[in-house]
Amino acid sequence: MRKSLSAIALSLVFALNPSYAQQADAAQTATHEASSSMAEKQDMSSESMGAKETAVVSEEVRELFHSLEKNSFPPSAIATMSLASFKGEKESKSLSMEFFAKGDNVLIEILSPRVDKGKYILKSSEDLWMYFSKINRSIRIAARDSFMGTDANNYDLLELNLVDDYDIVSHTDEMLDGKPVIRAELRARPDTEGYSRIVSYIDPINKTIIRNDCFAISDTMIKSIAYFDHQMVGDYKVPMKTTIQNHLEKGRHSVMTFDSVNASDDIEEFMFSLGYLESLE
Repeated sequence: MRKSLSAIALSLVFALNPSYAQQADAAQTATHEASSSMAEKQDMSSESMGAKETAVVSEEVRELFHSLEKNSFPPSAIATMSLASFKGEKESKSLSMEFFAKGDNVLIEILSPRVDKGKYILKSSEDLWMYFSKINRSIRIAARDSFMGTDANNYDLLELNLVDDYDIVSHTDEMLDGKPVIRAELRARPDTEGYSRIVSYIDPINKTIIRNDCFAISDTMIKSIAYFDHQMVGDYKVPMKTTIQNHLEKGRHSVMTFDSVNASDDIEEFMFSLGYLESLE
């Protein structure tokens, strides 16, 4: 979860949305010509704005970026959170959850709605599981699957790590909503399960990541993940609210909110196993 939060958090899927996955597939197979056209337009846009692009990534920007990722969420924590999905202004899905994290391991218990209460999401090492306590059954889930029909997927919330999965290939000083930002271009490393590239907007003054724009291999923008209301939890600056804008289906977006985040050293390693879940009554 720690990895996902700074890049989104964070983060959790037990009802799959095949239609969204199919849309992502369609975006991934878009033509190379469309990709080239988009790239050319982006280059022209940068030139017209007078942005100064640095092809050789400075060590200062690299260190800042790594620091933001590392300090965006406590490595061992307990949190309560909600996730709501919208079609236009109408709420189509609302979930409340309790979340436990220790290192790379994450355990989420679904508290509501009633139909989903008692379901768990487990990330243990490289494995993702969904556990149904009512029938004592577990199934593997994929990183790319939609989380409960929302605009987030498992990769966004549980596995996205901008430092380990991506390389900064260039950065630009720009203005965003009237504020100076660093626009960093990230390219996926081999075997990364997520996006082909990510454009990350960094606030160098407040030292936070403002937004990540996520692209398919075709260079089609799939979604934008924006981070708000950063609050200090110990030494960590946590984005308490995250919005996920779906660019493949007009009008769809999701909002994730942390109601509480508490750093804790009392979380035991044994919690992050199917054996532990199967022992719960």
